[in-house]
Amino acid sequence: MEQATHVPTALYQKPAYICQLPDAVFPGLPLEEDAFFQGLQRYVEQELAQQGLKVRLATTQDIPAVEEFTRQIYQGEQATEISPYDLYRFLSFGHGVVLHDLEDRLRGCLFGVRYATPEQPSYTVRLAVDPNWNGRKIGYHLIIRSCLQARQSGALIKSGIIDFDNHTNLYINLNHIGWIARDFDGYITAVGSCFDVCLPLTVGGMTRNAIDLKKVQQFLKEADPKLDYRALPAHDLEGMHHLFRETDFKVVAFLPQGQPYDTPHFLALPSAELNYQALQA
Repeated sequence: MEQATHVPTALYQKPAYICQLPDAVFPGLPLEEDAFFQGLQRYVEQELAQQGLKVRLATTQDIPAVEEFTRQIYQGEQATEISPYDLYRFLSFGHGVVLHDLEDRLRGCLFGVRYATPEQPSYTVRLAVDPNWNGRKIGYHLIIRSCLQARQSGALIKSGIIDFDNHTNLYINLNHIGWIARDFDGYITAVGSCFDVCLPLTVGGMTRNAIDLKKVQQFLKEADPKLDYRALPAHDLEGMHHLFRETDFKVVAFLPQGQPYDTPHFLALPSAELNYQALQA
């Protein structure tokens, strides 16, 4: 049974008819809470070790290397926002996860900062992965490891923002990790258009929100496109802004080209289908 202290009021659960079964998400892991999260940490460490990578929590001694690394990854104005003070603040009021290869070269990092709102979120910042290691699920495993640390520190959900135009990131986070886009802002000066995403740090949140594209295609054949779902072209910025401001639909999946549309689309479901309740401050 899951501990009550780790069950947020807003469960943000995607419906089973579009999601993978828990055994398919993390095969072989028990679903009892303590055993699951202990097994998940071992799973992440083993998956990365098979690629010659070591993951651990960051310390203040990592700040110089992380600053240099993230400045190489981020471009333009975003790079100028990175400072040793920021990294120190992230570590003081949250946590950091760093990834090194066998020669102790930094290959990835992710930081999370806790906030004192009703959901007690751990807000994801400064996810960076060496471009030479793209396509190996490095960011995926860094996020999972950060989720584990955030939960251990008392966070109820993981949250963050994802750029509207970053389709690769959206595909990984919405479909594979299971984030739900609960809000959207299409007009943030200097930041751009982005989704506000979240993931419950429960066994159900981690195992029952990953998208099954075959189930999605079957659902789309049978469902009503006006009542049961909305499918928006991935470039439709105005349509996305309208969706979040004028309807109660939330984005739950990114549909790549050909699955089933000729162009990439976002899939949104009614809030009622997600057991969604906005928490009051």
